[in-house]
This record gives sequence, C-alpha cells and structure tokens, in this order.
Amino acid sequence: MSRTVPTAGYAKTVCYNFWYARILNRVVTTRFGRSSRAVDSSKSQRKGEDIEMKRFLPSGIMIFAGVLGIAATTAQAEQDVTKTSKKFDLRETILRRFLRDHHCPDASYAPVFVKEADTHRLDWRLLPSLSFVESGGGKHARGNNLFGWANGKWTFDSIGEAIHHVAEVLSYGRAYRGKTLEAKLATYNHNIDYKAMVFRVMRQISATPDLESAD
Repeated sequence: MSRTVPTAGYAKTVCYNFWYARILNRVVTTRFGRSSRAVDSSKSQRKGEDIEMKRFLPSGIMIFAGVLGIAATTAQAEQDVTKTSKKFDLRETILRRFLRDHHCPDASYAPVFVKEADTHRLDWRLLPSLSFVESGGGKHARGNNLFGWANGKWTFDSIGEAIHHVAEVLSYGRAYRGKTLEAKLATYNHNIDYKAMVFRVMRQISATPDLESAD
C-alpha cells in the first residue's frame, strides 16, 4: 500500500512495505538529503578551492612578476652600465706615462688633452707637445699658461681652461682654421726650428696618432 505525497517540485512516493520503504527511503534520502549535503559540501569545497586559488594566484603572480622584474632590472642595469661606463683609452695611458716619466705637472690632465683634441679634431699628441716645448709640461708655466700663449702674457683660471682655449683657437681661430698641422705650427711660432721640435716630441709620445681604444 502506498500513497503519493506532493512535495515541492517533486512527487515523493511513501510506501508502507517496510522493506521496500527502507530501500525507497534510502534512495529518497540519498536523492534529497545526502545530495543536498553533497551539493553544499561540493560548494564549500569549491569555495575553499577558490579561496586557496585566490591565496595562491596573487602570491604566485607576484613572485613570478618579481622574478621578471629582477631580470628586467638586471638587464637594464647592465645596459645602463654598458652605456655610462667610461671607455678605456690607450692614448690617455701612453700620454700620462710620457708626462710622468718627464715629471711634468700636467700629467694628470692627460684625459683632458685627449678629450679636447677629439672635440676639436686635432692630433691628440699636439697639445701636450706644445705644452712640453713651451713650459716643460707646466714646470715653467705662469698663470696656468702651459702653452706660452700670447708670448706668455695671458693667464687662465685653470689648466683645463688653458687647454680648452688653445684647442679651440687652433681649430676654429681665424689664423688657424682650415690649415694643415704644419701650417698651424708655422703660424703658432715663426721660428724655423719650432715645427721640428714639436714633431719630435709628438713622435716621442707615440710614433703614430692612430691607436685602437679598448672597451
């Protein structure tokens, strides 16, 4: 004997045959009771997994992003270092050694001599050779005038200013502009032997102006 009891959304059959009722109730309980709990448990489990994923993903992403950031920063730093590191110039080393060997006070200005020569497109040996001939590389200079400029009457605020001024005039000055090195020296000093003296010092510094620079 059985009857049908309406329930929300489903017609549940209640059976008075106890053996069958136990089986049916077991099915119904499984269908309505445990399934609901299972659904709730599944939802809770998924929620827990979502929470764990939420806990995992931000930290994992941040760690991964951090690794990428470190790598990018390192690469950028290496690139910046490559761009900003001073290039080793063999000319500076050779010139400094020559000036020190002759006890010239302007030995520490070897980089300035080379830089000004490059800036004004002059032979890098010219300026220190003029200084060597005119004042012994600064030994007899007055008012930082290494070059005997204006018959030694000019004074400069610094040796660096003197080097810059003479380099600029030798390159762009009206009396020197567009002339060969020999012609520049002839204009600089009219003495017949002057050019030969300067060239001799230049060859002592280096036999050739063409030297390779290394990184």
